[in-house]
Amino acid sequence: NALRPGVHGGVLAFIADCVAWYAIATRVGPDVPMVTTDLDIRYLGPCLSDRVRCVGRVIKFGRTLNPVTVELSDHEKVAAVAQVCYM
Repeated sequence: NALRPGVHGGVLAFIADCVAWYAIATRVGPDVPMVTTDLDIRYLGPCLSDRVRCVGRVIKFGRTLNPVTVELSDHEKVAAVAQVCYM
């Protein structure tokens, strides 16, 4: 069996977490301490590219909780969608 190209699901979850952090950090600055409270990811198909395109959008910028939606795709299709919440 030859290894098939693609990005592991755990790596996609890590990327989603990082993108969510950056989406919030653009509003509060990189020096404000933040922590992930929860992360939910839905895998829609394999990510067969060696590059992942990510789009993060803050759903609600709150005083305490800040939910973010993240879409991860390869060259052709959406591979996963995630919701990440930071405190």
